[in-house]
Amino acid sequence: MKVVTKVRIRIKPNSKIERVRGVGGDGAIEIAVKEPPVEGKANRALKKTLSKLLRVPTNQIEIVAGRTSKLKVVKIEGLNKEEVFKRLGL
Repeated sequence: MKVVTKVRIRIKPNSKIERVRGVGGDGAIEIAVKEPPVEGKANRALKKTLSKLLRVPTNQIEIVAGRTSKLKVVKIEGLNKEEVFKRLGL
């Protein structure tokens, strides 16, 4: 059985450093990326950052909602929610 987890992420584009900022009051994981929110650059940076932090290939990470919004729903294959939060240091 394949493990699939969906998490809410609030992206902060145009940041000086890429990092996990914590969990916001609404329960969304806050992640800062360097790229601007233009032509999907911030979304690609988010996937790359999550891939590195979670140690899963980018093809196992998919933005399923909020492509043009700062609040996104991201599907991650291969990790349960507990492991996602653990690997992000939350």
